[in-house]
Amino acid sequence: MKSFYIALCAFVLLFAVIACNYVFINQTSDELERRLTALDVGTAKKDIAELNILWERKRVLMSFSIPNAEIQAFQERLTALQYAVYFRDPAEFERCRALALGAVSDLRRLERFSVENLL
Repeated sequence: MKSFYIALCAFVLLFAVIACNYVFINQTSDELERRLTALDVGTAKKDIAELNILWERKRVLMSFSIPNAEIQAFQERLTALQYAVYFRDPAEFERCRALALGAVSDLRRLERFSVENLL
């Protein structure tokens, strides 16, 4: 009976870690999406620097549960967005922001509880 309680505690602990990870990924994705949506090409130099700092802080923790390819894809889109902001190219800025928002959506999708993610 003691081994049953130990296994039950291990299961509950594992489920709690999974739930905390789910909340962390979704909160980070929401914050990234909110900041990306609020960017404006004319005034974005400071905002994009803050977004990059946020991403660097959260990236390591996100990489524990999200594949490196998805992490790298968002990093590339963020770099392209910085380039568009630096050169103040409105069309390229909008394109890069849309791609970055799509990458954030992919980060969130990978942590959603679904049959697709279980397979």
